Amino acid sequence: MDERFAIHRLRATRLAAIIGVLLIGLDMIYEFFAHNIFRVDLIAILIAIGVTKWISMFYYARID
Repeated sequence: MDERFAIHRLRATRLAAIIGVLLIGLDMIYEFFAHNIFRVDLIAILIAIGVTKWISMFYYARID
């Protein structure tokens, strides 16, 4: 495994996370406006993703 593979894996994971968050957010907005359903479970998933992202950013900034 070389550095290029690790960088490509990092970029692919980042892109997948961004697309996943956007799709969850769009689905949540659609369900709210189309069917008046407020999905708390999707909000919990978005918060968990955000908290994990911030914690990992601070952790990696500290160890570098």
